[in-house]
Amino acid sequence: AFYFLLSLRTVWNAAAVLCILASACSFRLGKGHNQSQSCSFHAGGDVDVQDVIIVGGGPAGTFAAWRIQQSKVAFKVLLLEATNRIGGRLYTIQVPGIDYDVADLGGMHYYSNLQPYMKNLLKELKIESKVFAMDEDNENRPYFLRNKFLQQKDLVSVGNELYGLREDQKFKSPQHILRQWFEDVVPEDQRLKPPDQMYTVFGNPLLDYSVANLFNLNNGSGEAFDYVTDTSGYDSRYNSPNAASVLAEYFRNYSEVNILAPVKGMDAIPKQLALNFTMAGGRIKMNTTVTEIDKCSITDGTDVYVLTAYNYASGQNAWYYAKKVVLGLTKSQIQRIHWRALETAKQRDLLESVFSRAASKLVLAFDNPWWRQESLLYLNLTKGRTVSTLPTRQTFYFMSPNPDITNRSFILVYNDGSYANFWSPLASSHFKPFLGSSPSVFPVTETLVQEALRQIAVNHNVAKDIIGHPYFGYFMMWNHEFTPTNVPGYGPYMPSESWHVWLPGYNFTEVSEAVMQLDSDWDVYICGEAYSLQQGWTEGALQTADRVLARFFDISPFVHHTDEGKLTKTLTELS
Repeated sequence: AFYFLLSLRTVWNAAAVLCILASACSFRLGKGHNQSQSCSFHAGGDVDVQDVIIVGGGPAGTFAAWRIQQSKVAFKVLLLEATNRIGGRLYTIQVPGIDYDVADLGGMHYYSNLQPYMKNLLKELKIESKVFAMDEDNENRPYFLRNKFLQQKDLVSVGNELYGLREDQKFKSPQHILRQWFEDVVPEDQRLKPPDQMYTVFGNPLLDYSVANLFNLNNGSGEAFDYVTDTSGYDSRYNSPNAASVLAEYFRNYSEVNILAPVKGMDAIPKQLALNFTMAGGRIKMNTTVTEIDKCSITDGTDVYVLTAYNYASGQNAWYYAKKVVLGLTKSQIQRIHWRALETAKQRDLLESVFSRAASKLVLAFDNPWWRQESLLYLNLTKGRTVSTLPTRQTFYFMSPNPDITNRSFILVYNDGSYANFWSPLASSHFKPFLGSSPSVFPVTETLVQEALRQIAVNHNVAKDIIGHPYFGYFMMWNHEFTPTNVPGYGPYMPSESWHVWLPGYNFTEVSEAVMQLDSDWDVYICGEAYSLQQGWTEGALQTADRVLARFFDISPFVHHTDEGKLTKTLTELS
């Protein structure tokens, strides 16, 4: 009889509670009309409203959190990070038995003379840097192209045999062909600055083309394009991106650059930012991934934002409240969030303006630097990289500066695009584990290591037994298509693309501005590398975060426009 007499209201409340606990319902009241439910619906009473909630503990999120807390001392600022570590796509490990260097599994260097945010920030944080040697001038370093071993000094002559180049392209370096193509496409009066995206080429604006489109339309030939991309070591740099954005990147980098890396690794940057943020009064909640953003009303009728978040440690949902929200996330991570502002075609199209790239890195450590054996001395490999068209696309070398103390060394194998996806099936628990591996999201298997060693031997034109067996291995895959999971011995894993490129057809300077606030009715802002003007670089993450803070929080720019003007002048002189 008691249950029979329950009112419909009571039944509704009970169902709502059960629905929340099961995370099965959304309860977006007034959907599409900006109406808000009471915040106490989630909290069951008074709510703790933050001035700002930052989502994402990568360089963009930690930079934004630090700058807001530093500038707005009285603000209550909370940072939510989905995993159990700060850093995002900056991820540094210490190789066992090696203390003279670190291995970066994400971003690993920066251009000190072309990237003012990185230069100024590292100075501000007192983070020491070192030279990151690419060793591009080593004429003896090996290439393995189209099943043929060669050295850099033979690249022009042998490249002529391997690739079906036109007569006017023969006996030219890949850089020479690329430069000639750029000069043919870009008018002379625009060669000393990033080109106008709306400049008409073959009847359409420059931004409508991919690099491959434009290269072939300009009589470049498919073979010459393969020659350029194969020798670059990257699958993603030239294949499909917006041609105007690649030309802008070319003009930014086509010069003598100072390539540096933090001594303690790239993730020392967000870690120090997070430390400074908490010391200034900010709070960080780890293992907490945001699944939904909505609006709700507090007791005085004011609307605030309510963030539904799943905590991997407790296995429960929790709700957080803020007056403003900053998302320092990748494209796919933003798209996983249920949020009314993403329900219109316009907003979805803005987010789809970039393409997500996959990448992988494999670290293998050895008791001795096998590449310094007598049979390989002619390659003069002490640093830098080897380039191959096998799935071991680039191999970087790291060896002890003091062999009398330790001779232990390691290599880092980098791949992107389709080459990266070659390795992920081998990083599976279906295969026998490699004994020298550490707990990680992607298992290092004996099959993966042996295949990598086989290819590395081919790339260096030696027998596999010359290389020997590594004592340690670590594999990291950056691919947004994996499912979020909790990995035993590692912690929560939130899948992420490696980096992004602008797609053809989008004016990237306009979209970059528009994405900062997708909907003017929502004080929710987006920053990060994905929609920046320096994609693939930590500089882009810092740049967009700084612009969000200047535009929406009235915080003075970290890098002033006068500094960027000096940078443009420097680029012009270098070009």
